[in-house]
Amino acid sequence: MNTNFLITKDFDRLSLHDSGVEKFYKEGENTIIEFDWSFLKNYSENGIDEGIVLGKTIMKVKGYKNEKFRLDYSGTANFKNKKPEYIIYNQNLFNFWDVIMENSTDENNNSFKISGFYEDNIFCWIDWTFEFESIEISWKNHVLHKDWLNGHLVIEK
Repeated sequence: MNTNFLITKDFDRLSLHDSGVEKFYKEGENTIIEFDWSFLKNYSENGIDEGIVLGKTIMKVKGYKNEKFRLDYSGTANFKNKKPEYIIYNQNLFNFWDVIMENSTDENNNSFKISGFYEDNIFCWIDWTFEFESIEISWKNHVLHKDWLNGHLVIEK
């Protein structure tokens, strides 16, 4: 049986730290973002009150709008005085995004932010923000965090 697990709220418990964007595309009226993995502080909807490590993670965003990609050079060698700049999405953008460092959600204002390291001739920070009507996070496989720490891997089926 091919069951997907799902959350639709309380996204502050989702961590994308050290993950990467594998795909970003439109599917009908939805925007789909696929991450190689993620961490969920709890999955109380399914009776799991401790952390779990998720395999491939799919974010389905309904009403995706007002996207912004901001490059921030503060703290970077030789460019610390360079002002932040906004760039426009292009299909190669995620090839230069090294790793996600943090993510946050403002569910009251329906906004999501993903930040990380970016390198396209210059090493800097990138902040990706967007607004949404609703989000569904789904995955097929997970392991308890404590088991992952003991060497158990998430097996993709």
